[in-house]
Amino acid sequence: MAMKLMNHPDWKQPHSNDWYNQLAQEAAAYSYDWSSTYSDRTGENLFDEQASLLVKDKDVLDIGCADGHFTERWSKTALRTVGIDASEAFIAIAKRKERANLSFVKANSKENLPNLNRPFQVGLIRKGPTSGYAILKHYLSSEGTFLGLHPGDQSGEELITLFPNLFNERNQSEVKQKLQVIEEELAFKSFHIDDVSCTEWLHTPVDVLKLACFGQKQTVLLAALEKELKNVAEIFNKHNTSEGLAITYSRYLVRGKV
Repeated sequence: MAMKLMNHPDWKQPHSNDWYNQLAQEAAAYSYDWSSTYSDRTGENLFDEQASLLVKDKDVLDIGCADGHFTERWSKTALRTVGIDASEAFIAIAKRKERANLSFVKANSKENLPNLNRPFQVGLIRKGPTSGYAILKHYLSSEGTFLGLHPGDQSGEELITLFPNLFNERNQSEVKQKLQVIEEELAFKSFHIDDVSCTEWLHTPVDVLKLACFGQKQTVLLAALEKELKNVAEIFNKHNTSEGLAITYSRYLVRGKV
């Protein structure tokens, strides 16, 4: 009998506070555990290249820093780097990386904001919350620049059709609309949204299930493997190519000035 993942008693709503804390406790990092390859450079690749150029000798604020992996990377060339995240569990992990020019603070962009001392020159939101843009003017200098990265609305759209029990239908312009509202309401000096897309090939049926269960407890994945693997494998093999199962991989890359 087919199962709806979200009906499992251990299911957490993706990107909720409970989900982020659980991801930190289960995996200790915001990293993907499925196997796949890409047809071209991804939005993450482009973001990291541009961020590396922006942060050199600058004061940098990383909004939605999770376990601090990328915050630590940028701190190697930045003057000062501060990572903030709403997840207490992730901040506890990130604090293990602290040193003289690198620190982490628990902060929620929707609540009272902590004092982080002098203004920052660069703000980074690498797949962090879109609500993070609202605090850029609070923390960045008048000449500050920012870079953001968010899941594209078409990312993985094929999975919804192929595996309706595993992936929910969604508004096909939800994230783009949020970013456009932000652009209108916050009136930044500049705000550019680029759609960076390529093909992602998932290598095995298990990788489909790992993607569907990302951030969930192991019990959810084990239940999905037991009840859905046979069906997923049949559909996977029907649409498989020499590279794997092809799906859209899309990201919105945002560049702007406060």
